[in-house]
Amino acid sequence: GGEGGGIGNGLDGGNAKINGWAVMGLVLGVDEVCSRLTTSLDTFSLVAGLLIVTVLSMAASPSDSVAEFAKTGNELLDAGTFRILYLISSIISLVCLFITIILGSLFTQTLRVNARHSDRWRIILKLAWLPTFLHTIFTIGTIGLAGLISLSMIPVFGVWFGGIFAL
Repeated sequence: GGEGGGIGNGLDGGNAKINGWAVMGLVLGVDEVCSRLTTSLDTFSLVAGLLIVTVLSMAASPSDSVAEFAKTGNELLDAGTFRILYLISSIISLVCLFITIILGSLFTQTLRVNARHSDRWRIILKLAWLPTFLHTIFTIGTIGLAGLISLSMIPVFGVWFGGIFAL
């Protein structure tokens, strides 16, 4: 009895931790799962690298309208707040995208250099959280880039349109 559903269900208070990658490894085989993981994370790293180029170009040399707005602002958004938001969006995006590339490369390289099934199983069992973490970090980085793009739209289209784009 008690919380958790019943006797002998293996759940501790209803919170079971299931390793989805290990389940896939049992069904599809460890080599197939490792291949899918490396392909997925390599794609995320490639896209993150392309997005970094965009963020760096927007942060290092903003358009003339963005540079002017950062000096003057308007009645809804003053110049100081705009500069802070622009800087924070740039930093969040760059840091998260770099983390995606670095940790993704380390993880995929670890999978590639281990030839034995037991080593690959150990990686999948111990580091199953890492691919999901990388997907989350990548998403935060792209949200930061979306914020940067919406801030860049404000000088041309106005605060309301930039806010709608951000949403």
